[in-house]
Amino acid sequence: MFQTDLIIALQAIRSNVLSKFFVVVSAFGHETTIIILVVLVLFAANLRKGLILTQCVVIAGALTLVAKEWFALPAPSAIDPAVSLLDQATVVTTLPGARGASAFFERLPVDVVNAIRSNSASAHNYAFPSGHLCLTTAFWISASLLFKRRWLWTIALIMIPLMALSRMYLGHHFLADVLAGVILGLMIIVALYPLMHEHTLNRIQTWLPRYLGPLSLEMVSYLALIAVPALLLPLVWFQADGPKTVGYLFGINAAFALLAYRHELPNDFGTTTKRALRTVLALTLFFLIRWIISSAVSVVIPADTSAREFVRTALIGASFFYVAVKMGRHLKLFATHSV
Repeated sequence: MFQTDLIIALQAIRSNVLSKFFVVVSAFGHETTIIILVVLVLFAANLRKGLILTQCVVIAGALTLVAKEWFALPAPSAIDPAVSLLDQATVVTTLPGARGASAFFERLPVDVVNAIRSNSASAHNYAFPSGHLCLTTAFWISASLLFKRRWLWTIALIMIPLMALSRMYLGHHFLADVLAGVILGLMIIVALYPLMHEHTLNRIQTWLPRYLGPLSLEMVSYLALIAVPALLLPLVWFQADGPKTVGYLFGINAAFALLAYRHELPNDFGTTTKRALRTVLALTLFFLIRWIISSAVSVVIPADTSAREFVRTALIGASFFYVAVKMGRHLKLFATHSV
């Protein structure tokens, strides 16, 4: 599964049309695309289910970063000059003597892995597991379970294999990388699966007073929304994109908790037109607020540090979500009564 033969065979049938198609497919696993999809679920479909989906996706992204640094295994383009990165114009420098596994179930040669790890140009550019596959699996399978729509399952069963094929065809991942990404995504879904069922919350509400006394389900929910990103943050603090990823989750969770505490969370009912308008409003606010806050934070905190990235994205997530909901209510794009 760490052989480059399959990737070379896929790239042997390359064409401009095929390359452009797989670049588009691969884009559905990029950060910006995932953010847009999550915003669509939050504001076009259901705020509460969208919040659960957000937890799944961000946890998937964070744990992928942790796993990449833990295993520290190189991409195929770093060990075989015959493998090209078809979505990049730059030429990847391959270490002399590097090679893939010689058999299907063999690991990468230890000397090759150690050489890649010690090479500064290859540091923090690891490929196992695939983040695109983990995010794609987490998003589409979670959405299918939450909304119970057959067409979502159809998209999931198409997108996951297509994403795997695209990442190998473009030269970014081994077969083992994409399979590990899918497995990690599924493990996260299994861990969070109880949150996707209302009867689980009813059961928690039944035994909660017995174990936690005066703490209500509402209060525990607020604490959990803060605890999830707080627990993730130490794991990813020293990863390249870790604080940025968890910052978004912390901000959105904090804004959701504040709105819920003030009983300002709206119902999701509305006509198709209203759903479309509040989604456009939310996306517009996200990109506008991201630009404003990013510019301001870079002036106030000029050093590019983990703390700055966490503060920046936490402010973006909280501001965008809170303002989008408040403006949506003011413009009567949600139901008139809160829940």
